[in-house]
Formats: sequence, C-alpha cells, structure tokens
Amino acid sequence: MTYSNSLSLDTLNIPILGTLRRQDSLTIPARHLGLIPTTELTHLESLFRQLAHLSETALNWQYLLPLLTSSSLDSLTPSPIKIAVASDHAFNFYYQDNLDILQTLGAQLIPWSPLEDKNLPQDIHGLYFGEGFPKMFAQDLSRSCRGRKAAKSAITSEIPAYAECGGLMYLCQQIINFQAQE
Repeated sequence: MTYSNSLSLDTLNIPILGTLRRQDSLTIPARHLGLIPTTELTHLESLFRQLAHLSETALNWQYLLPLLTSSSLDSLTPSPIKIAVASDHAFNFYYQDNLDILQTLGAQLIPWSPLEDKNLPQDIHGLYFGEGFPKMFAQDLSRSCRGRKAAKSAITSEIPAYAECGGLMYLCQQIINFQAQE
C-alpha cells in the first residue's frame, strides 16, 4: 500500500473557514494563575479593533455567515433552564461565548454573589462558577457561610455545577491566600 501526501483540501472538497496565525502584536497581559480581568485593562478598544481587523482578513465569511444564520435550534422552544452564575469581585471572568451559547440554548442566566448573597436564586437548575480571583477574597468568602452552605446543599442534591479554575477553588474545602490565611 502506498501513501500519497499529495491529497489537498480541494481534493477533499472541504472549505477553509479561516487561518489564524500567531500575532505578536496581539497580547492580553496575565498575572499569577490567569489573565488580568477586562475591568483592569486600559487598552481594550485598541485590542478589539485589532481583533476585528484580524477576523475581517483571516476568516472566510462567505462560508461562515451561512453557518451563523441557519440553526436547527430555531424550532425548539424549551422551557428556560435557570442557571445561577457566580458574579462579583471574586468571580468576574467569563468567556462571553460560553454565556452566549447557554442563552442561545435557552438558559436563563441569573447572577448571584457568593460574597454577598446568603442564598442561591430561587428555582435554579444549575450553577456556574467562573474564573476570577477567589484567592484574593478568601477571607470574605469564608465569612459567607450561608452562601457556601447553600451552594453545597444544591450540589449535593444533584443540581449540576460547572466550575472553572477559581470557581473550582471555591468549591474546595479551603482556600489559602497569599498570606497563608484560610
């Protein structure tokens, strides 16, 4: 059997949707364990202009636009799934695409604050703990006993929970901050 590497995408009839190459001029600053939150960045408008230009020139919109406008989900009308989204100073980094996808699929996103709220929102079907800096607010989070107990109770009663990095830290038994305090 002979293998030929002369096969091309044209031969396979697969359209190329875009090509993104490394852009050394596009950077998002980071610090310990993650990106700096957008609320602390001063050059967002410039970064967005650069990203918009990149998408205009690097993506094949002839093929992409029809994919974005046609959806088999249009005919579905499920009852809204309520997802409590941890949202405060400790949890403030979410990928907007993830939130948009959840809403497109019919989820109702309800913000709540693990730092401030004593209870979860009513009648939720899931929990979403995003990234942020819970380690910077470890003492404040540990003082919010009722909020932690409400989250634990929901999870142990089998309400689905999704947690990313900092959110996963919050669900651990303890967080030790940079001063070695629980």
